[in-house]
Amino acid sequence: FPTRRSSDLLLDAWPQVLGPAAAYTSNLYIRNQTLYVHLTSAALRQELMMGREVLVRTLNQRVGAMVITNIIFR
Repeated sequence: FPTRRSSDLLLDAWPQVLGPAAAYTSNLYIRNQTLYVHLTSAALRQELMMGREVLVRTLNQRVGAMVITNIIFR
């Protein structure tokens, strides 16, 4: 089970992994191995949903633990 520290590290890694697009995201939190992300751009939502699996893998690799299994964009 991921530790609180792993979750914090993953949330910290989000802007590095996402790059400039992170400016359109807010209110990130992790619950039950799912990362919830609020988006202010509908176009970005489509793009991120297509790349969701890669994002999950990249974020977990950055932390070195299986912290999340899914991302939900709102």
